[in-house]
Amino acid sequence: MIDEILSDDYPEFQQQLRGKAEALANSPDYETLLAQKRKRRASDNAIKPLAAYRAAELQHMRMNFYGKFYGGDISYHEARYNFVHKVRPKETAAYLAKHLRLDISRFDELRQPLTY
Repeated sequence: MIDEILSDDYPEFQQQLRGKAEALANSPDYETLLAQKRKRRASDNAIKPLAAYRAAELQHMRMNFYGKFYGGDISYHEARYNFVHKVRPKETAAYLAKHLRLDISRFDELRQPLTY
């Protein structure tokens, strides 16, 4: 979920981000928010530790890098070769082309301040 969208202008973005960080750090609820975050993190870690995510990612990378030795294919190496040698793909991968179907004008409503 997106709570809000900050400026596209980098100096303005930095100023907005700094202001939000300072407001959070100076908030009277800061310690309570931090304690809640630690509690959520501990709960998440009890369900699935970060080490499990790391191991899964490394296994996936192993499949990409060593392909057939781990039951994978050579598509990663083909994609890497094509990228390095500037070989143009035959078509845009479907998972990358989804953004072409978005109606960007609908995102203007996300730039409005939140009201509760």
